[in-house]
Amino acid sequence: MAPKVRTWVHGNLFGGTVTNASISVFIPFGRLDEAAGGKGLKLDANQIRIGFDVADARMNIAGDIPPVRDMAAHFDLIGPAATIAIKSGTSFFPSGRSVGLGQGTFILPATYDKPLMADIDLAISGSADAVGELLTYRPIRVLQRAGFTPDDLKGRIDAHVKAHFGLLSSQNPPPAEWTAEMKLTDIDLAKPFSGRTISNLDGTLNGNPKQITLDAKAQIDGVPADIDLAEPVEASDSAKRQRVITATLSEDQRNKLIPGLSGIVGGSVKMVLTRIDDDRQDVQLDLTRSQLDLPWIGWSKGSGIAATAEFETSGPADNTEIKNFRLKGDGFGAIGSMNIGKGGLISADFDSVKLSSLDDFALSVKRSKGNFDVSVSGDSADARPVIARLKSGSGGDDDDGDAGDTGVSVRARLKNVIGFNDEKIGNFQAQVSLRGDKLQTLNFSAVTDSGEAVVSQMKDGGVINVTSGDAGAVSRFADLYQHMQGGLLNLAIRLSPQGGWDGSLDVRRFSIVNEQRLRSIVSTPVGNEQRSLNEAVKRDIDTSSQRFQRGFARVVSRGGMVGIENGVLRGDQIGATFQGVVRDRKGNMDMTGTFMPAYGLNRLFAELPLIGVILGNGSDRGLIGITFKLTGNFDKPNLQINPLSIIAPGVFRQIFEFQ
Repeated sequence: MAPKVRTWVHGNLFGGTVTNASISVFIPFGRLDEAAGGKGLKLDANQIRIGFDVADARMNIAGDIPPVRDMAAHFDLIGPAATIAIKSGTSFFPSGRSVGLGQGTFILPATYDKPLMADIDLAISGSADAVGELLTYRPIRVLQRAGFTPDDLKGRIDAHVKAHFGLLSSQNPPPAEWTAEMKLTDIDLAKPFSGRTISNLDGTLNGNPKQITLDAKAQIDGVPADIDLAEPVEASDSAKRQRVITATLSEDQRNKLIPGLSGIVGGSVKMVLTRIDDDRQDVQLDLTRSQLDLPWIGWSKGSGIAATAEFETSGPADNTEIKNFRLKGDGFGAIGSMNIGKGGLISADFDSVKLSSLDDFALSVKRSKGNFDVSVSGDSADARPVIARLKSGSGGDDDDGDAGDTGVSVRARLKNVIGFNDEKIGNFQAQVSLRGDKLQTLNFSAVTDSGEAVVSQMKDGGVINVTSGDAGAVSRFADLYQHMQGGLLNLAIRLSPQGGWDGSLDVRRFSIVNEQRLRSIVSTPVGNEQRSLNEAVKRDIDTSSQRFQRGFARVVSRGGMVGIENGVLRGDQIGATFQGVVRDRKGNMDMTGTFMPAYGLNRLFAELPLIGVILGNGSDRGLIGITFKLTGNFDKPNLQINPLSIIAPGVFRQIFEFQ
């Protein structure tokens, strides 16, 4: 009545106990004669029904898969379809591993057809290595194709497997079709995957004869990441390969995965890695919460400023090539390529760099024996970030960072360099070199908008000489002082081997225009009589524009502080002496000085031998003046005037100066 089913049962179902059996058969008249004539007996669902429960049985599944033992199931034969509804069972492997079977089915859908096919739908659970071993048997044989062995897997897997395959090889059945959906829990791979250690993996692995896909969360080299993976089962398959890894890296984690960026990128980075081919991958970085630092040109981006970067990487970890690099941010960006090794940046070539809206230059960086050679060229560069960094003392002699003994040599050739207060200098050429924190060379030349030259030369012994025919333009360019016009600048600075510097500043034939603090000094009523300095000298001192023959001071920088000693201004109508802290490490000023109207007359008194000793108190102390004090923030200091100093003789004036 069912010869093929009977043959399969005899060859694949063994032992066990049968209970609750029932047989229902109806054979229409004449069908037995047809069967005897060689046509065979084929009964439909209304003509034959056989059912029974089986316990403690052993059943062969398919191919080389070890049989299911201790099986509890229910068998049904309804017409041409035979179904074994499995309730539970265990499959034991030669290695000693085993997997448990939950509820599932084993179906022969058409027992009268050739080839004889079967459908299985099984729930399997067990340790990861045991389920991995199951995946090595025919007709699945997928684990070894992925390059792994059962010993490489640790954790737990709960799988749902479906398959459609032939039972009799003599009938030349078609290739098996199967799908596997596996829930992975706390999986560790003992062997690196793509050179990375995978651990604590939780997710879903789906497979079929063509492709395996993985959607999971795991730790890659100890870094939490999301994994979206698709791989062909056979290398020759046309199934698309895909690997997308998404992770947010802390600074320590980023240094572990991408050590070459440690000197350029700081803080956390959100990263998306997408496979392009066996050697290349696309990298997308969200740098909003990161700090970027390009110390060779003094540019940095703080955390919280939106920025993204995308590039293509290839090659081994000790020589990674980065192509098609694109940095994008609000008002800044760069396009180029880099090579990064285990020790950091090897080389970089950026065809376009815009670190501000005013930038338009190219940048090349090469590293040799731990030293960097930097070349900058183009139409324009915004120098304001560099100037601000130098003025703030970042990277100075007391910086907490360790620059070590790394050498940096910068060569620049730019049509224009943009500074503060709408000032720019043209035809800029420079050569700068540093060894660690120490400046070795600072040579440059340029031309101001007024056509005057600006030249810096560094001589042996660490002496820097800066000269210009337009001191006012240089001062505004560097945002040091906005009210000076013209003047011959001579600045000599000597660098100290212990850090810091000292030198002299000498400016001749210049003007001070529209200085509000100067106006306040001469017009503010002070003292019991509430008289201003204008009233004391019985005239209005013109503060809109004052010419000076010379300004001189000794300048000192130590520990992030810039100070002035023995400062003197000598003009046609007014003069001043001053000293103190121009800017401390916190950006504050604390200066004192003496302001003197009718400076020429006062200086004449001071230079007379006897009167000068009694009243003048030195060649730069006048007869009539007022002492003042500037304190507070460098950009907006507070002005205080000592009311007791008005018209006091020069010999007594130092008594009233601020201490």
